[in-house]
Amino acid sequence: MWAFSRELQSFVVVARENSIRQAAEKLNVSASALSRQMQILERSLGITLFVRDPQGIQITERGRLLLGRMEKWAMEGDVLKSSLRLDPAKEGKQFRIGIMECLVPHAIPLLELTRTYPGCRLQLTIGNTRLLTTLLKRNELDASIAFNVPPQPHIRIHTEKEFLIGLAHGHTMIPEGTRPYRLEDCLKWPICLPDRSLQIFTRLEAEINRCKSDANIVSRTNSFEFIKLFVASGKGVAFATHLDVSSSVKRGDFLFSEIASYRLSQTLQLCSSRHQNLEPPMLGILERFWTTL
Repeated sequence: MWAFSRELQSFVVVARENSIRQAAEKLNVSASALSRQMQILERSLGITLFVRDPQGIQITERGRLLLGRMEKWAMEGDVLKSSLRLDPAKEGKQFRIGIMECLVPHAIPLLELTRTYPGCRLQLTIGNTRLLTTLLKRNELDASIAFNVPPQPHIRIHTEKEFLIGLAHGHTMIPEGTRPYRLEDCLKWPICLPDRSLQIFTRLEAEINRCKSDANIVSRTNSFEFIKLFVASGKGVAFATHLDVSSSVKRGDFLFSEIASYRLSQTLQLCSSRHQNLEPPMLGILERFWTTL
């Protein structure tokens, strides 16, 4: 929004935050000064952008229309700026990509970025969905690949795919019956469960509760590295997608089996900010990386 007035730029922040106070904190100005900016903008446009009441502010239909146009213009402005830039190699360009911990063993294709743009730098951030989504929202990442990204107006989802949640278990810790195993039969073994900080938690907790049978949960953690260590050491079993444990399964540390529950799945998504245009070479490399998963 480099070509827009201060009032218009402030309007976008107020509209997204739906709060004068919160927007003022983000813009580092006083709430009264920001409120005056909105009044000046409304007078200059001759329309009402916000309805004010004791509970705060509500954006009007005309305000939503302006916000949509502003976001579109901002995106077009970013494309224009990108087209006017010098060669990335001369600028020491930096590609900021966020991925989840389980994708690190697959990350070699991302190094193509440094060959495509000699002299560029790859900044790879490893984190959970909440962290990567927050960094994307703040424009501190160019793109991210994460599970179950919550729908948000500032995020564009380029592609997605489903990964079933299965059972990671040792060669001797095999549930009763035939594959795919029933979830209730898997709950008899000692279990290491992900905690609430991991995106897989919500789906697992809901399905385990539906079984209405006691689960032998012996530990919880926010680290899949610990979960893999727990299973590989023969202490018990764990629930994960094949993507989470593929490197350990390939080494023969333990086995991975399907579970008979259509609800147990995770959606992996390649995302970017709606306010930042991904350059075609970068998007192409990310899409090639995507095909390896």
